Amino acid sequence: MLGKKAWSPIFTTIVLIGFAVALGTMIMNWGSNAVMTGPSCDRTKIEFQKIQGGDAICFSQETKELRFIIMNSGKSLIDSILYRNIKPNFKVSEFNLDESSIDSSEVYSASFKYDFGSNVQIEFIPSIKTKDGRESCSSKSLMVSELTFCTD
Repeated sequence: MLGKKAWSPIFTTIVLIGFAVALGTMIMNWGSNAVMTGPSCDRTKIEFQKIQGGDAICFSQETKELRFIIMNSGKSLIDSILYRNIKPNFKVSEFNLDESSIDSSEVYSASFKYDFGSNVQIEFIPSIKTKDGRESCSSKSLMVSELTFCTD
């Protein structure tokens, strides 16, 4: 025991403060990275469910309805889907589909009355909730320019 010196209390305090600052900085970096991995359009992807090798979207001549099944194949929760129809005369109609929230790997099926025309452009645009509100992911939309008839 003789000849050994103990650390002074001031030096020990400085070492402990340095350790606490380093640990705090490390935890703050982990926390900020966790916030950044929230929902984003990069993690969003929708596609038509495949039925017998084709897309699950069609027009029923009998009921005059547009029918479709959309699958969320991305990793973000889809909060809602905007339906947009652009006619040849540039008339645009759009509305949010009712209860169109889709969890990852789940599907959304719907049908509604539709005025079938020869030239069609239909678009389904997913939206997600972010910390700043709602974000429309138009770059991840589904476009349809030709409709097939349903086999009622």
